[in-house]
Amino acid sequence: MNPVERLLGAVINPVVDAVDVDGMVSKVDVDRLVSEVDLDALLEKVDLDALLARIDVDALLDRIDVDELLARIDVNKLTDRMDVQALIERLDMQSMIDKVDLDAVLANVDVAAIAQRAGIDQIVSDATRGVSTRVLAMARRQIVGLDLIVSGIWAKLVRRPRPQPPTGTSATGAVAGPVSRLLAYFVDIAVLSVSFAAVTAMVAYLVQLFVGTKVDSTTSNTRWGLAIATGYLLYAFVYWLVGLTIAGSSIGKALLGLRVLNLDGKPLKGRQALVRVIVYPFSFILGLGLMPIVTAKSHRALHDKAARTTVRYDWGDGDPVARSPITRWMRGKSAGDWVLAEEEAAAVDGSKVEATAPAPAPRTSAPATTVPATTVPAITASTVGATNGDSANGNGTTDGAKPAVRADN
Repeated sequence: MNPVERLLGAVINPVVDAVDVDGMVSKVDVDRLVSEVDLDALLEKVDLDALLARIDVDALLDRIDVDELLARIDVNKLTDRMDVQALIERLDMQSMIDKVDLDAVLANVDVAAIAQRAGIDQIVSDATRGVSTRVLAMARRQIVGLDLIVSGIWAKLVRRPRPQPPTGTSATGAVAGPVSRLLAYFVDIAVLSVSFAAVTAMVAYLVQLFVGTKVDSTTSNTRWGLAIATGYLLYAFVYWLVGLTIAGSSIGKALLGLRVLNLDGKPLKGRQALVRVIVYPFSFILGLGLMPIVTAKSHRALHDKAARTTVRYDWGDGDPVARSPITRWMRGKSAGDWVLAEEEAAAVDGSKVEATAPAPAPRTSAPATTVPATTVPAITASTVGATNGDSANGNGTTDGAKPAVRADN
């Protein structure tokens, strides 16, 4: 220690020891001192930007223990002290709503995506289909009730047991009554007339456009009248034949829930459909062929007896195999038939490719071995008929005959 420091220490230390700091602080009037300080002038001299720039916020936050801070907060007490009602009353909801730009909000909303994710289309479709199905089922039940009333009246007149209503909520499988068949006929006639008129108008327009001949179907032109009448009969023939052959029904019968079946309840064959349509006009001669629909227990008309068919209710809840001839035909084709047809088609395509492809270079390795050709039985009409159960003895072959088998090497 140099002499100056020793001198200062010898002077300052006794002075500091002699000063009573606590007494001096107690004599300071803090309130008066604060009142004498001009805070505004003091704050104006403070450079807040420089002060904030010197504060390291990240370091400050790192030193804060958030878990401990939250643990010390009493949420229940804080909620109890909060006056929610007063807070809601102080909120100006109208002002907040006015500040919301609804057009901008809706512009950013993908309504199509929301509808797709919510399945709105499926919901509406199911609801519409459900309502239409219930209405149609209710109408069909009322018509079945009318069938029972008409059949019951005739049964009472001839002193025959009254027909019993179908059990359950569906009449599928029961023999169709006269009212259902009559309404189905009216629907078919309406569909025939409207569709034939549209086709006739289109054909007449095309004839006049390309040929230059005006089609006049009035009574003054007998030739065109006969042509249109003949066309209508042919159109009706095709309408009923195609409907019975493919679906065992027509538009009118499908709407009323009817289907034409074989006597054993299976779909009718094409031959039966043809016979039924050919004999159909003869049933209208004096109405004699239609009377059994009301008078007979089986409700079979003349064309039904000629084709060995029956008309039954089919509301879509029965055996799907027995609904239409085309369904039965597809079910009758076994999986092997389809595979064989695909293999034959692939073989034909492969032969075409081989015919157009260049010949490969000869190999000098092992000689080629000859593979014996296998015999593949081809399914013919006899075997298909046996598969469909149309054979006479029920075991797939007709008595005294064997199915024809063609061998392709």
